[in-house]
Amino acid sequence: KGEVVLIFPDVDNSVTTTRFEPPSVTIPVSVIGQPVSSAVADLDTLGLNVVVGQGQYSAGIVQGFVAATSPQAGSTLFLGQRVTVVPSDGPPQTTTTASGPAP
Repeated sequence: KGEVVLIFPDVDNSVTTTRFEPPSVTIPVSVIGQPVSSAVADLDTLGLNVVVGQGQYSAGIVQGFVAATSPQAGSTLFLGQRVTVVPSDGPPQTTTTASGPAP
């Protein structure tokens, strides 16, 4: 995937094969926990096609900061490939119910 193979016939009827793989970059683990705007700018600077996805609750990451990426941080992509930044919606909402005296 992502590899281009060039085949050149030589004058003596032999064949020269040249393989070319496009440049790749690794999604930095450091984008997790960054403000979404900073992470988008950093990933864009690396040459990736950045999309901001739907938020998800994260107990350890403040709302508006990056909770995850897809593919996950540490993955290697070719230049121009898409990476989705998943913003944190903050900690999961907890619901409490009031209990009154027993009847």
